[in-house]
This record gives sequence, structure tokens and C-alpha cells, in this order.
Amino acid sequence: MWTPIRIEMVNLFSHPHSKYEFNTGACTVIFGRNLSDRSLENNGAGKTTLFEAVCIALTGDSLRKIDKEVFINDEANHCDITFELYNAVLKSSLRIERHFYRGSKSSRVELYENDALNTQMTSVAECNKRILELMGISREDLLRYYIISQDNHYTFFNATDGEKKEI
Repeated sequence: MWTPIRIEMVNLFSHPHSKYEFNTGACTVIFGRNLSDRSLENNGAGKTTLFEAVCIALTGDSLRKIDKEVFINDEANHCDITFELYNAVLKSSLRIERHFYRGSKSSRVELYENDALNTQMTSVAECNKRILELMGISREDLLRYYIISQDNHYTFFNATDGEKKEI
């Protein structure tokens, strides 16, 4: 099982530069504070951005199917996400570094397995496939059962009997 260690976001939505260290072995409630408009309390504080960052790092796509032009900070020309994970059973580390650019410039991804850059991956699609292969899960199951956000309307209880047995 892969455990998230830390995630770093540069120019993702309203976050010019943010880091989050995950608590291992503990359930964590994320509560935001809106520092720019205190009347909104925790709305607009960036809670969903954390979910988006994890989803983008693992799959290359936004959780809410948002185009890169929207998730790149309005005042920036690029967005970077670095996500680090560790698998205690395999004694393996994984670091995913994704880079997105405005306009037609292609996104890039670098995949580090046990601190060594995987040079066998020659395209973003290959890296995306490799990440899900290492996770041992499909993109659909990742978004249905592991990255649970307010925008996720699919639940285990809505699954068919076949899907429940597969899980």
C-alpha cells in the first residue's frame, strides 16, 4: 500500500506555493481558513485544491475535469506539482513531478522510483500508465474510493454486485 508523504504545489489555483505533509496512519480532517475574505470562513480556502493536486499528480487530469488553463494560477504561466509516496511493504519510494504550461506547450512528467529517474518512460501517457500500474488500481477506482471529495457522487453503496465483489 502506498502512503502519501508530501505534496508541493506551485501556481495551482490560488496557491502560489504550498506544501502539505500527510499524517501517516491517521484520519485527517481538513478545515480551511479563508485569509483573503474572512466573511467566507472556510469557503475558498483551498481545501479542494489539495484533492485536485493529488488527483492531478497521480493521473495527469483534474478531479473535476478542469482544463489546465483554469487550474494554472491566473498570474502564472506554469504550474508544478510534486507528490511523494512510500510503500512500506515493497520498501519503495515514488516521486511524481508534473509540469503544466499555458498555451500549446505540452505538459511534462518525471517519475522517480526509489529516487532514480525512470528514463524508460518516454511520454506522459506511459508515465500515467506506469503510475496506475504501481498503485495497482484503475483511475476509476482511485477516484471512486480513495480520493473522496464533495464532488464525488459515486459511492460503494451505489455499485453493482459485480463491482462490489471486484473491490
